[in-house]
Formats: sequence, structure tokens, C-alpha cells
Amino acid sequence: MCYFWDGYDYKGAIFRPASLVRPINNFLGINVKLINKASEVETVLSECNTGTAVYQFYVKKRFYDPGSRLGKAFQIQRTMDVLKIV
Repeated sequence: MCYFWDGYDYKGAIFRPASLVRPINNFLGINVKLINKASEVETVLSECNTGTAVYQFYVKKRFYDPGSRLGKAFQIQRTMDVLKIV
């Protein structure tokens, strides 16, 4: 099973960076953390205390330039291609 965290604890909730910076462990079962807005990326990264890499999937152009924090950027043809890469 694959779990996704996106910073929203439930439908209609406000974005909470703390929801994404929780450490991953076997109990939580988190595999993927998703962020859809460049402004949210900066907020989350500012709260991270450990080494962090940003892996970006984009169709036409990158929406975020993370500088040295970029792990990899993947240009995809359609969003379903992310499943093949992950």
C-alpha cells in the first residue's frame, strides 16, 4: 500500500507544513509527500531540520527552482507517468 501526504490533514483543511515535515517511519507507512504549489514548497523547506531533496515532475516547465535542494526533475508526458517513475 502506498500513502500520500500533501500537507492538508483532511478535505477542506488549511495547508499545514508541519504535516509534511513529520519524520517518516515504519509505523506511519508514508511513502510519498506531495506539494502542488511553489509557495508551499518554500514553507515546508523552511521548517525542515534534516537533509531534504525536491523531486519535481512537470509537463511543460518547472514551477519551482530549488537550487541545491533539487534531487531530480522529471519531464513527463502525462500525470500517470509519475507512477512509472516512482
